[in-house]
Amino acid sequence: MPPATSRDVRGTLTGFRAHHVSPVLLALTVGAVLAVAGCTSHAPAISGPPAAGAATTAVAVDPNAAASAVISSLGAVPIPSAPETDPTPTATPAHPQLLAIGAPVIAHLPDGSALLITALGPDQLSTAPASGGKPPQSTIGLITINARVTHGSVTLSAAEFTSRDQTGKLITLTPRGPATVSATNGRTATLSIQGRFTSGAAQITWTHQKSVLALWDFNIELD
Repeated sequence: MPPATSRDVRGTLTGFRAHHVSPVLLALTVGAVLAVAGCTSHAPAISGPPAAGAATTAVAVDPNAAASAVISSLGAVPIPSAPETDPTPTATPAHPQLLAIGAPVIAHLPDGSALLITALGPDQLSTAPASGGKPPQSTIGLITINARVTHGSVTLSAAEFTSRDQTGKLITLTPRGPATVSATNGRTATLSIQGRFTSGAAQITWTHQKSVLALWDFNIELD
C-alpha cells in the first residue's frame, strides 16, 4: 500500500471527518468573536479600591441646593398663625366651666337666653390689722360680676353666687348695691358681691336655676 499523504492525515482525525470551511463563514465567525470580546472589555470591573497612582474625581454636593430642591418638590406648606387670644369657652347646664378669675365665659341658659359673663376681683376693701407682728389674717374682698346679654334677657341675683376657701369652708357673700340686676339683648348687667377672705386659695361658683354654670378660682395674698 502506498504511504499516506499529509492531506490524508488532516482528514482522518479520530472520530471526525474533515470538512471544507468557507472563507466567508470563517471571516464572520472571527468577527463575532472579536465583537463579543470588545463588549466584554467594556463591562464594569468588580474590584477593590483603585490602584495606587490612579486618578480619582471628587464630586462636590451643595447641601443648601439639595435642601432647596427637596422643598421645591414638596411645594409651599402653609403655616397656620396662632390666634391672638384663646377662644372663649361655652358653659351649659350639662357642661359647666372652670376658669381663672377674670376669664369670660359664654353661658347658654335653659330658657334659651345667652350671655357673656365675667367675674372680676377680688378687690380688697379693708384688711384686718396685723397683730403681734403677724400679717393680717383676713380681708374684705369685692367681686364684680359683668354679664353682657347676647340673646334674650337675663336676671342675676347675689344668691346665685357662693364661695368657699381652700379648706372647703363656706364664705358668706353679701350684695354691695342691688341684690338683683337684669339686662336684655345687647345690654350689660353688673352685680357686686363681697365677703371676708383669708390668705390662700378660694373660688366663687355661679348657679343659675339650680344648674352650676361656672366656677372661678383665685388667690388671696395678705402680707
